[in-house]
Amino acid sequence: MSAISSHLPSIEDNLLNTLTLLDDDLIGDHLSSQLESSVSLDLRLNHQTTNNDGLNEDNENNGFNKYTKHESQSQESHRKSKSVHIWSDDMIGSEAPKKSQYRVTFEIISAKTVTSLSIGSNRKKYVCYTILVKRVPGLETSPALIERRYSDFLHLYQSLRKCFPRLLTDFPFPKKTLVGNFTPEVITERSVAFQHLLTYCLSIRELRITQEFAEFLYYPELRDAQQKLKALLFEDVSNILENVYFIEEKLYLHSQEPTNQLLYTLCVLIGCLNAVDNTTEAQKFAEKALHLISNYSDFTNNQLIVSLIILALRLRWITGSDKTLFEQKLLEFKLNGINIERQPTLLEVILRKDFSIFAK
Repeated sequence: MSAISSHLPSIEDNLLNTLTLLDDDLIGDHLSSQLESSVSLDLRLNHQTTNNDGLNEDNENNGFNKYTKHESQSQESHRKSKSVHIWSDDMIGSEAPKKSQYRVTFEIISAKTVTSLSIGSNRKKYVCYTILVKRVPGLETSPALIERRYSDFLHLYQSLRKCFPRLLTDFPFPKKTLVGNFTPEVITERSVAFQHLLTYCLSIRELRITQEFAEFLYYPELRDAQQKLKALLFEDVSNILENVYFIEEKLYLHSQEPTNQLLYTLCVLIGCLNAVDNTTEAQKFAEKALHLISNYSDFTNNQLIVSLIILALRLRWITGSDKTLFEQKLLEFKLNGINIERQPTLLEVILRKDFSIFAK
């Protein structure tokens, strides 16, 4: 019996991978006409599904300890009674952060069945989930929206489970099914599980800082922005990156851990806004970038930063705003031996062939 039990996780993974190849998004073609391609299902999951407010605070101490304590107790129980270790929602519960009461929530606000044409003109169906990323409490002035499908959530879960088996082995990720993938009941059940997965990843630092989590949240949009930047579609790039920045900003405010990627996103966003003469928005985001640069010293691309500050100075000169802070920061770079003369413009930097929107 123990030999069989030891192989259950790998059997389960193999089954998930096999069913992924089948792609549940292909299986629904035989369903009734009421689930045709443009069906949109409202999934406001207020009382029944989310209430993420108490789920997604930083659990590095409280929530993580709950998880490990629960895990050790469950393992002891398993040794005694051979019972199955079950994940439960209380593993992501914690007290609110002590200072700001700031919290980030993930809410799936809608889902729609989409039909697309694949190679060979085969009809391909899948469910597209719209995720609202916002902060609470208070009025959210900069919400972010992303769209993902079941296979995206599955990839996130499997990738993190491979890296952190202790943290995710018992998470109740919804299984692939051969029929019924497009019913309201299945979509609602999956939506709840997906929200819990994202909330849990946010609450545990080991998961929150992974590339896998970033890949899920905003890498697809960054790739899209990179392609449009090459095509000089500056307005499209700024629209995409504003949404990406809202996600990255929330993660930063949640954990107080800025990243090079956050600064890269801001710099490209500011450069594109200025390129389409949206100087008001460009200056607003330049202020945010200066705050990051002034408070953290770990950013690595000095040329990008110097070009940003020079542009910010010009924007302040245009609007007649005080330039002191930017001038002081530029002087700091000069005193540290960094050449601030004859620097390329910010737009010239981000349009170089070797420039990548993805921070190194």
